[in-house]
Amino acid sequence: MNMSRSVLVMTTLFLSSGLVMGSSLTLSLTGHIKNYCEINFNDGKSLDFSNEIQKSLPFDIQCNQPLSMSVYSRKGGLENQQSNVRQVVAYEVDIDIETIGLKSRLHSQDIASPIVIDSSSVIPFDTVGVMRVTLKENLLYAGYYEDVIEIDVFPSIHGSSK
Repeated sequence: MNMSRSVLVMTTLFLSSGLVMGSSLTLSLTGHIKNYCEINFNDGKSLDFSNEIQKSLPFDIQCNQPLSMSVYSRKGGLENQQSNVRQVVAYEVDIDIETIGLKSRLHSQDIASPIVIDSSSVIPFDTVGVMRVTLKENLLYAGYYEDVIEIDVFPSIHGSSK
């Protein structure tokens, strides 16, 4: 019982000495996390349309703020490399990242210049998506067809859909 009183007395003395002194404490807390955005294709980076008209390629996205995605086709379609006359087969690119509500359909002719797709204001952190490429028609003429699609992801400065 004596011990309980001494604790009570010490607490009272501490509180009353704090009030008498009248001092204050200002504490600044800061932190900084760099933004990042990455895309990684799970099943390689090549699609072969020799025998099929549609191919899918899953990918992972790691991003700590809303993202933007730039999509660019170097040739505007699959171009026959062995023809003297330019033969290009058009295709559609569907990009779907379900967890952040991003769903976009692009035509190869339209992405002959880079197109930027902004996500919603949802931050994906670590999620998955799929890119589907569908030819508008079968490859008919003999030869080697080629195109390169460049996809860059980066933190969005807008954080809203376009």
